[in-house]
Amino acid sequence: MNLGSRQGPSGPRIELQLPFYGASFPSPVAGLYYAQVGSSVVVADGALVEEASGYLVPQRGKLGTFLVRNSVPGDDAVNVTYQVRRNGVPVGSPVILGNNAVGPSQVDLSKFGVNAGNLVTIQAVLPSGIVGLPPVPKFLLTWFPGAAE
Repeated sequence: MNLGSRQGPSGPRIELQLPFYGASFPSPVAGLYYAQVGSSVVVADGALVEEASGYLVPQRGKLGTFLVRNSVPGDDAVNVTYQVRRNGVPVGSPVILGNNAVGPSQVDLSKFGVNAGNLVTIQAVLPSGIVGLPPVPKFLLTWFPGAAE
């Protein structure tokens, strides 16, 4: 998906979207969750969940924008935290979006490079205090393949 062209030293740079789309929390239980690549669910943390739910980067590049919007807001006024991770380590600032807010909220990750074989994941922290329904977030995570690190 071409999200717009930008000029680089060697011509136009095309920003691509990584295959994270939307998510539904399985329940309002507080804890760590991971957005599953190409799926519409987030999965509760457990053995090898992060490894199974992430995107395996095919070539060197740079991350771009990470944006979160609640397509269906939740019921309670607590903050849900979303964090991009590379090889199990947080990258950049987290995106914090109210459970009952629409958003969007975003962070620029363009200072962070990726190499072939890196695992990129989106971690969600659902806080305690959610009594009603959790949100249904949608994600936009972009990258520039082949960009110098």
